[in-house]
Amino acid sequence: MARTKLAFLAVAAVLLLQASWWCGANGDTPAVMTVNSFENDGNGGGPAACDGTYHSNGEPLVALPTALYAGGSRCGKQIRITSTQSGIYMMAKVVDECDADSCKDNMISTSKFVWDVLEVDTYIGEVPITWSDA
Repeated sequence: MARTKLAFLAVAAVLLLQASWWCGANGDTPAVMTVNSFENDGNGGGPAACDGTYHSNGEPLVALPTALYAGGSRCGKQIRITSTQSGIYMMAKVVDECDADSCKDNMISTSKFVWDVLEVDTYIGEVPITWSDA
């Protein structure tokens, strides 16, 4: 009986270690999300830095701060954005850089579509999220 308990505790400890490693290794980065327009007549400034064009706010789009934009190395790639309020997550495509004047290092700027899917009201202005490379 004592050996069974020890074996059970050993297995439980291994499972807990694996679970904690996975949670830390999944790459979720805490950040703040703001809303941005990627359209020609919107408040997002000029065309997207990745491809020099405007995009529809009806698409899942994101602009990353300069450090994370990394000279365009994430252009066209998907990131996973999770609302810390609702737990809902989705994928969004990196199309633009959010410069230091508009975005802090821990801030991402997304299209209204992302806010709608995450069930967050854009009138809030800034919401806590986590994100990771997809």
